[in-house]
Amino acid sequence: MTYDFRNRSLLRHSRRQFFCALVIGLVCIARPVIAGLLPADQPINKSAGRGGPLTVKVRLESGEELGFIVDSGSPATVFDKSLERVLGKRVGTLPMSKIGERWQKANAFRAPKIYLGGAELKTDPLVYAYDFKRQFMGILGMDVLRNYCVQLDFKAGRMRFLAPEQVNTGELGKALPLNLSPIHGTNDSFVSPEILFGGLPGNGGTPMVIDLGCGPDGLLAKGTNNFGGVFLPEFVWEGVTYTNLLFGAPGHANALGLRFLARHLVTMDFPRQTLYLKPTRSGALDESTVGFAGESARSSALKYLLGMKERGALPGWQAGGKEPLYFNHLFNTDSKSQTFWLRTERISWTTHYKLTRPTKEGAWKLQKAWRTDERGRRIETLALPGR
Repeated sequence: MTYDFRNRSLLRHSRRQFFCALVIGLVCIARPVIAGLLPADQPINKSAGRGGPLTVKVRLESGEELGFIVDSGSPATVFDKSLERVLGKRVGTLPMSKIGERWQKANAFRAPKIYLGGAELKTDPLVYAYDFKRQFMGILGMDVLRNYCVQLDFKAGRMRFLAPEQVNTGELGKALPLNLSPIHGTNDSFVSPEILFGGLPGNGGTPMVIDLGCGPDGLLAKGTNNFGGVFLPEFVWEGVTYTNLLFGAPGHANALGLRFLARHLVTMDFPRQTLYLKPTRSGALDESTVGFAGESARSSALKYLLGMKERGALPGWQAGGKEPLYFNHLFNTDSKSQTFWLRTERISWTTHYKLTRPTKEGAWKLQKAWRTDERGRRIETLALPGR
């Protein structure tokens, strides 16, 4: 997930300690330290890389354990608003938003001591409280991650924090530079490898944020014909052929997500600003999982629709094919009805599909299929399989 912070509201606060902590945080960006006790290996949860986030158990000084998401798309460590009770006295506020959602006034607090795998984590002087509605209890952001060399071994199911002597670069795959940069002048940072996925529709070779909180293979800022995402049956990068890649196109960022990273041994050496990717598989961890974390109705409906296409059972499409497939989705919260529309670069019409299911846990069924022209006028109703 990508989060945005705005610091202009800080000017409304006169608390000297708040500004001092902010300055200290900015200085820390340039001097990451990995000396001292490192967290023990953490298990990678089964849903990570399969549409779900990477999660860990963070421990407070009180001994209370909390489920946090590991998210390099967030510049700071953030607690769920319900935990303000353990964060002490508020020292300021900061407008904050998950990209694509409404802005919230996030309260700022002095960072408490937090632990992972027996080690105290290095954080910036400030943390924030955001209303996640208890879907999870917090986020470990870049203020923590930039201090460590973190390895994600999906094959072994382990997340490792490596000491310098444990990093054997000759065994880690292709090295890509990471650029750690301040955002909006606040004490936060993000990472982006240079020229990754050049030629990807909508990417054009621009740098892509490494976003561990992004469920699909990635995000595109533009270039998908005003559609909401693109499905790539096949894509070749650095001599490796990858299959069934799914990119969202919300229009705000180019990002590389967990579904793609999980196809590799991933080593993120933040102090040395280097990313290593060693391919371990061409397909996703679970080829039956195509979708976005936290949106089960849309995810499962899209999975069903693309599965029909691959079998040659989707009206209006032949089986197989390697060209990018652009898709959009009619937003609704109904767990029993979902509508998508698809097109490719070479055709002028758009094909629409309405899917329904009897219950939230039931199987999807294609109910209607039709085509519209470039002006949105219906030009054809498609026959459904078996009807």
